[in-house]
Amino acid sequence: MTCPPYVCKCLECNTEFESTAIILLSGYHGGDFWSTAGSPCCNADYEELDKAPSESSAVTTLFIRRKSREAYPEGKLDSGGRWYPSEFETTPGCMSIRSPSAAYPYNLLTHCRTKKHIKELISIRGVDAVRTRFLEA
Repeated sequence: MTCPPYVCKCLECNTEFESTAIILLSGYHGGDFWSTAGSPCCNADYEELDKAPSESSAVTTLFIRRKSREAYPEGKLDSGGRWYPSEFETTPGCMSIRSPSAAYPYNLLTHCRTKKHIKELISIRGVDAVRTRFLEA
């Protein structure tokens, strides 16, 4: 089960952080966050803020999920086993990457997992479209 991202604030030092930090520390249970640890900054109590995560937090969240293979770039393999990104996933930065070959079939897949590509994807497609497609699945 994927938890929707929320921005939280530490009640001790007023540092803002994403709820995904809470999930990594503890878990998600029945729609409410629970934690035995508290905020990641100073282990204090925290509160959820009534605002959406920023674009940079969406980049970081998607980058971590792709790096850990929890989320995958959209694309397909051809009959030769070479991976190509979908139309939605393709950005101008992809054009500078060597075309897949038998020797290097996943070079575009590797590129689509980079923070640079994810930033470009969000700037072109919009944070809401990318969040809906990849982070709320």
